[in-house]
Amino acid sequence: MSSPLPSPSFVNFETVKVPIPYDKAPFYELHGAWPYIWPAFDTWRNTCDCLNSAFVIAMFEDCYGYLEAFHTHNDNTLSFHPDTNLVLNCLIPLLDILEPEDWKTYQIFVPDVADNINFDKAETSSKDEPTIHPAPVFRPPPPAAHGLLDEGVAGIGAPPNVLMQALDNLGRPTSSSHIPASKKRKGVDRPVPPPPPQKSKVAYSRPGLPLLINRAAKPKPHPTTWAGIARQAALMPPPPPGLGPQHRRPSPPPPTFPMGLMKTSPHRSVPSFTSEGPTRKQVLVSFGGTPPDLTKFFTKSAVRAANGYLRDGRSMLKVTSIVRAYDGLSLVTPAVASPSDLDILCNFIRESLPTGTPFEVALPSSTSFIKILDVPYFDPKGLKITQEALEKALHTSVHAEVFAYLSTKPRIDRNSAHSTSCTVYCNIWDSQQGTRAKKALGQPIFLAGRSCAIRPAARHTGVPLCQCCWKWGHPTVTCKAKQLSCPICSGPHEQKEHRQHAGCCKGNAKAKPPVPPTPHDQPCPHKGRCVNCHKDHTANLASCKFWAHRYDREWIMAEYRQVHEHAARRQLTNPRT
Repeated sequence: MSSPLPSPSFVNFETVKVPIPYDKAPFYELHGAWPYIWPAFDTWRNTCDCLNSAFVIAMFEDCYGYLEAFHTHNDNTLSFHPDTNLVLNCLIPLLDILEPEDWKTYQIFVPDVADNINFDKAETSSKDEPTIHPAPVFRPPPPAAHGLLDEGVAGIGAPPNVLMQALDNLGRPTSSSHIPASKKRKGVDRPVPPPPPQKSKVAYSRPGLPLLINRAAKPKPHPTTWAGIARQAALMPPPPPGLGPQHRRPSPPPPTFPMGLMKTSPHRSVPSFTSEGPTRKQVLVSFGGTPPDLTKFFTKSAVRAANGYLRDGRSMLKVTSIVRAYDGLSLVTPAVASPSDLDILCNFIRESLPTGTPFEVALPSSTSFIKILDVPYFDPKGLKITQEALEKALHTSVHAEVFAYLSTKPRIDRNSAHSTSCTVYCNIWDSQQGTRAKKALGQPIFLAGRSCAIRPAARHTGVPLCQCCWKWGHPTVTCKAKQLSCPICSGPHEQKEHRQHAGCCKGNAKAKPPVPPTPHDQPCPHKGRCVNCHKDHTANLASCKFWAHRYDREWIMAEYRQVHEHAARRQLTNPRT
């Protein structure tokens, strides 16, 4: 058995099986015997760029022949040619420029090119032993004899013409004729430049989760005690002079202010006895005492006349309708009237009423509620007190300037069924701060020969009754009914037109016996039909249960729900439907 080849100076056998990555310093195996690591890989990389594939093939075969002869004859005197010495160091990078067909011809196998690789060393993966990657196997074909110049060791060496041509070309820049056609670049006659240096790949390490905080192990704060505060105060340095507690003279007494009515702030809260007024997109006309006949104001000609006055006064305001409200008139407008608009409408009302009729034109405002306690329920003649007599007494009392702004007639409420006294409730047009009502609160007033006290009343605004559909819960200006209805018979006409258009008052001449029509000078003798409780009375009758609960909105809404449910059940049980 032949002895192994001695290691030349340019081959480092001590680095065999060193755990170096395969792509940085691969393990190669020549003739299936020796694994090498070529230390001159990076040193001679630039030399490789000037060589062509023919030179690499020739040098590969020549180096293989020298190594085989050295191993076979064990000739220690056999020395390598310097050019061969150079080529051996550059052998591995030279293989990069071989053509794919050359690799197949010379049976050069690497893991990236061929699949039939002989794995002489198995891979292991552990903490103690490194992973050993298999090396490619170079198997050049046996050279063929070409004549006398090819004499030498049998089966060894390369064709001399190829070898000598390769050695002659060593060290010279390769011309375009020696570069294969596949390696030439279009439009370029210079050597192929070296590839750019590759950046080292660093494995990306994903940051891990943050450390968990054990809140249960968090130390609890110590309870604060007076002793602890005293200890902390003792450790603190004394304050510099001038910053510590100083002895001051007693402060002078606060100045005295004159007692009287204080100015109310505009941002103060609304008193409990004052409520916000109705919409200001209307002009209210109130009359002192008994109002006159207002029938002529509820016509289209009156609305046109009011708009004519506004047009002549160069006002942009328009009156859309005139309705009865608050024992007076309400001129509905699409915008809030200005003071000049109020003056124009005041002239319209003055010329439309008889001469000397007292009235007042103003915008709606807030309402204050006051009550007068222990008012005699009977007058000196033994008769029940009336609203007209009580209103006249209020206008002639010492608080006439306050009761001159009554929004409605005073309401009389007897204290009990057999009591001789009553409580009178009054609604006054006032500001949101209740300035007018405050002038009379707490003051006495003489009514029917008795001194009575004036107190603030609870704020009960009541539930509005619509004058169009005659249902509770919304004012007339916001009614969504498609047509108006009569409060007497619920027909599609006004109350004043009931005698002319109601079927009950027209009569029926074809009936047996014939029914005569109701005379015009007599009221309707027939039973009414309430749209709220569906009983036989008018919708505005004071004896209706809805009227008795006109200050209880929740009760009225609950009653409407019951009425609707009853009507739905009756419709379901009706066999005709």
